[in-house]
Amino acid sequence: MIRFGKRGILIAAGAIAIGAGIGIATLAVGPAHAQGSGSITITGVGFNNQSQPQFPQVAVSVTCPANDRFVVDATTVQGAASEGSIGTQFCTGNAQNVTISTAFPSSSAIYPGDGAGPVLVGATLQFVPPGTNFDNPGDTYVGTTANLTFP
Repeated sequence: MIRFGKRGILIAAGAIAIGAGIGIATLAVGPAHAQGSGSITITGVGFNNQSQPQFPQVAVSVTCPANDRFVVDATTVQGAASEGSIGTQFCTGNAQNVTISTAFPSSSAIYPGDGAGPVLVGATLQFVPPGTNFDNPGDTYVGTTANLTFP
């Protein structure tokens, strides 16, 4: 049995509230596919190919039913939030490595990007069966967060 003291509950509740506020809370929405379910794991965070800290990249491993289509959204939080997504990809039924480039919103205050040190990373996998459009009630979402070190 796991026990949390009052402080642990408050910290956990605060972390969930912060994650939900920036759109990276773990999600499980919609009915499961008859073919199987999906998973997403954050495997790393680092600089983009030009070593620009304002465009951190998030590496994830995703698994979803073969022939389904998927998209991945990712967020990094370190003083400010950077966000990004990848376009539609096809599921193979096996683990697939995907890299998502993120950027700090142009509407936010000027921010130089992520610096060396702790960073909260979140990622959400959305997948749909063949012949189905995205953003329907039956879409399946799977999300995760991780505390990592940048770069």
